[in-house]
Amino acid sequence: MSDTNRDPVPPTPPPPPPAYSTAPPVCAAMPYAAKTQESNWPKVIGIIAIVVAAVGIVGGACGLVSWLGMSAMQVSMSSSGQVVKANMPVITEMGKWRGYTFLAGAVSFILQIVLLVSAIYLIRRRRWTIPALRIWACLYIFFSLIGTIISYHMQKELYQQLASGAGPQGPLPMAAPQALIGLGMLFGILWACALPVFVLIWFSRQKIKAETATWV
Repeated sequence: MSDTNRDPVPPTPPPPPPAYSTAPPVCAAMPYAAKTQESNWPKVIGIIAIVVAAVGIVGGACGLVSWLGMSAMQVSMSSSGQVVKANMPVITEMGKWRGYTFLAGAVSFILQIVLLVSAIYLIRRRRWTIPALRIWACLYIFFSLIGTIISYHMQKELYQQLASGAGPQGPLPMAAPQALIGLGMLFGILWACALPVFVLIWFSRQKIKAETATWV
């Protein structure tokens, strides 16, 4: 039989295409999220507030000790029968205000503790510190103004007692000391209200409000 009479052999079919592409999938590169840098103002303000609070706590403790010492001196001199008013007007005049001195020291101590705790957690970026510091600032300004007015009258009465007992040289002039007392009170109130006023202004800024709203 010749080759021409043979049945043709069908060609081998091509292999089926793979169900999936053999090439690795091309994925779009995911952009790295830009790391936001945290602002430094909570740490700066917090450290300043901690220092102010620490100084205030020490000052309040010293005021309480002086109040206790003055009260003990008055009791001692009264029990010994000594005449206090004529010889020691400082004791008698300051003794009139010992109740206020104790109350002012207690209020100042509490406010400084509030400031200290709020400042510590402000550094940790806690949201509740913002209203706490605002309330502290308003209360501190109020009590500072009241305390300045009362302190002015305390020092004025004390100097009047000292001037009336000046001796044979006559009464001491009153104009210059009152001016100095007033000037000292002015600088005192400006110094006392510097941080509270700054806190109220700083936390009223829209940028700061937006940032603190993201805190926990």
